[in-house]
Amino acid sequence: METRLNNRLNGIINSQNGNTMAITQLNSRMANISTADLAKNMLGQLETFYPDIRKAETTLSEHTAQFAKLESQIAVLESQSSHKQSPALIGNRITDSLRQEVDALSRDQIQLEADTKTNKTTLAALEDASTTIKTALDNLTKKVGEGRNRLALIEEAFSDEIAELSVKVDGLLPDNDNNTRGLADVTPTPALSSIPSAGQFSAQEPASNGQKRKVATAVEPARALGSTNGYTQSPSRKRARRVGDDNEDL
Repeated sequence: METRLNNRLNGIINSQNGNTMAITQLNSRMANISTADLAKNMLGQLETFYPDIRKAETTLSEHTAQFAKLESQIAVLESQSSHKQSPALIGNRITDSLRQEVDALSRDQIQLEADTKTNKTTLAALEDASTTIKTALDNLTKKVGEGRNRLALIEEAFSDEIAELSVKVDGLLPDNDNNTRGLADVTPTPALSSIPSAGQFSAQEPASNGQKRKVATAVEPARALGSTNGYTQSPSRKRARRVGDDNEDL
């Protein structure tokens, strides 16, 4: 057992001695190498890969100055942001305004539709009333036309009756013209106030129709004869006056 330990200890000592010798050799080699030359070689290799490495300090200074400017600008922007409205708020207000306008337009459209329906109903009622009025006007026009036709028939019948009555009166007075002419030559024209009226003849008529008719017809030529100037009237005017007097007698 002791022998093994001694052998093991001797091996460790030998390994330590070998390491010590290696370290000594390395130290001697490092001492032989110039540190300045090594730095130059390393810098040359870096310049090969990075041409602007000699301006690194200047570039770093410039970047530092730019970074400081950026920080100052950020601070200014942050101080001004409190006085400005965010885009979200502006967008919300615009959206609300558009919604209000859309709602107003919708209400106006609904009101317009209601007014249109009301106007259509009123127009339909007016059309019905116009149709009714037109029908009533047509009926009234028809009635007026019928009344005019009846009036024309009545006028025609009345004219026929007057003509027949004139013929009858002419038949009752065959010598009217001769008597009138004789009276105009012999006697002056009497005043209209002295001639008896048709009412006086009609008051005397109930006693004897035949005799009073003769008396009335005898006086009628004198009335037909009389004019304000004393001239004899024409046969047509005498016939019209005879018709009027006869109507009064009737």
